[in-house]
Amino acid sequence: GTIISDRFILTASHCFYGNSKLQGMEPIPKLKIVLGDTDTCTRDLNETSAANRTDISPEDLTQQEHEIETVIFHYGYDNVALLNDVALVKLTKP
Repeated sequence: GTIISDRFILTASHCFYGNSKLQGMEPIPKLKIVLGDTDTCTRDLNETSAANRTDISPEDLTQQEHEIETVIFHYGYDNVALLNDVALVKLTKP
């Protein structure tokens, strides 16, 4: 996603669905937004694999986790055809 304000992230609607186009939406309380994270290996700073990597500087491990207040999907979003695949995520706090 792309940060567009202190409480909103612009992203794709399909990011909230499972691995299959026909699978249902993931429960919002299960999800979180991780800012500053560009490598899935750095998601957990306590992970041995991330801590032992030599290609990651300490600055790259800086990240912030935020809870999601709500997700606003495009009214014309089609999960099967992936039409109007855009959503706004509102964070619980700035």
